[in-house]
Amino acid sequence: MAICDFCGKEIPDGSVCDCMRELFGGIPENTDENAVKPEAAAENKAASAVDVRKILSEIQNKDDVPQNFFNERQFVPPLDDMYENTAAESYSAPVRKKSRVTKKVLRRRRLCAIAVIFLLIFGVSFVRNHTGCRGTVHEYWNCVVDENGGKTYYTLGLPQILINHFESTGEWDGLINNYENLSKDAVKLKKIKKIKKMTKDELHDAEEYLNKIALMYGVEVPNGSIIADSGYFVTVIYKFGDDNVIGGAYYVQIEGEGWKVLPHDMTQ
Repeated sequence: MAICDFCGKEIPDGSVCDCMRELFGGIPENTDENAVKPEAAAENKAASAVDVRKILSEIQNKDDVPQNFFNERQFVPPLDDMYENTAAESYSAPVRKKSRVTKKVLRRRRLCAIAVIFLLIFGVSFVRNHTGCRGTVHEYWNCVVDENGGKTYYTLGLPQILINHFESTGEWDGLINNYENLSKDAVKLKKIKKIKKMTKDELHDAEEYLNKIALMYGVEVPNGSIIADSGYFVTVIYKFGDDNVIGGAYYVQIEGEGWKVLPHDMTQ
């Protein structure tokens, strides 16, 4: 006789215990003595299916069940354990490495920022002093001390209609060549003190002044050919010898001609 490894029941040698047949839905062999009718086999199978949880529980709790029994049959672990393991793996936060910024890098960034600010300030100042009214102020004071500044000086001081007349008569080149510049050591612009926008009456006076200059050289100016669009009276401080002198002039933008520099007493 043999002993069943699962339930401990004595069974003949070479036979299979009834507990294993019942567990896996088996039925006794069809012999003449113990033949089972189809109806009875169906009932036994249904009963086995209903009690399968109970049978599994009983077998699992037996002390003499081989420890590798369930492993050999690849039993699946409880769903709760699987969910906990999966959730822990799925929602684990990524590890971030903190970037270390050294003092050397910070110092380099500060120097770059200072350089950018300096370039911006320098660029704005350069554009401001070399365009528009301020640019014309610097252009005028540069040409009065330049030995080759005659063309700029007369272009800024005369109406275009008179310049055209001098070019047609050949006097323009002689006028430029005879230009006498001021000494750089004697005269130098120190700074622009004040800029005041011209009134409509002052713009009208600027038009009349340019008309009078043209008439002085025998050039008639058609009505409305000289139009002052806008202008400013600019007060400056300049060096004359050893003294700092305050002076001023009108800087007027003439339509189709550009900026002109007219004296402060242009109405006289």
